[in-house]
Amino acid sequence: YQTPYSASMDEEDMKATERDRDFYSLWFANPLFLGKYPESVFEYPYIKDNMPENYQKDLDENFIKSDYIGINYYTGYAIKYEKNDVMDYAVASGEDKFNNYGNYAVGLYDTLMDIRKRYGDIEIRITENGISSVIKDESDYERDLDDTHRVYYLREHLRSLVRAIEAGVNVTGYYPWAFIDVMEGSPVHSPYGLIQIRYDKEEKTRIPKKSYYFYQNVIKNGEVY
Repeated sequence: YQTPYSASMDEEDMKATERDRDFYSLWFANPLFLGKYPESVFEYPYIKDNMPENYQKDLDENFIKSDYIGINYYTGYAIKYEKNDVMDYAVASGEDKFNNYGNYAVGLYDTLMDIRKRYGDIEIRITENGISSVIKDESDYERDLDDTHRVYYLREHLRSLVRAIEAGVNVTGYYPWAFIDVMEGSPVHSPYGLIQIRYDKEEKTRIPKKSYYFYQNVIKNGEVY
């Protein structure tokens, strides 16, 4: 679940942004919390023609409201109108203000507030939130121990989280991605961890990064500074 942004103030782009929200987020969340799909998506044959028979009847008979929703949030993204065979929109990569896996913490606040507006006082857990590094050679491993960019990312997103909680959002869990470096499916090693693991070494050395100590202090002191 994530709140998209329009690439421009053009009416077609703004309508396309609404379609992305309905298809990418509400398509999953509405059945879980409201027991129905967003009606707007059925305007498109790609969706309407592939729905099973009696889908709403099945939902009505089996609907049990979900206990909570988990959100994986990394960064913001913008949508533009683009004619295609699905729902006539596309991510405006290269044309918007968001970098791939960059730092747009206000997007987390906007997403949490949107969930509260639509579904009320439901329990929300941030199940993934983090930023990667790029490792190409030995010097990059050294630089990643001093991961100031990750400290900044975590601090700003935690501030947005606190802001949402103070506004009444029922957030009950936050899990940074990730506690340790993991092997991501990428042409280069792109670790997200608070602890560095040298997968290229036989002993698999584990070394806490600057972000590890930052988050340790957040937990210990119960505040973001």
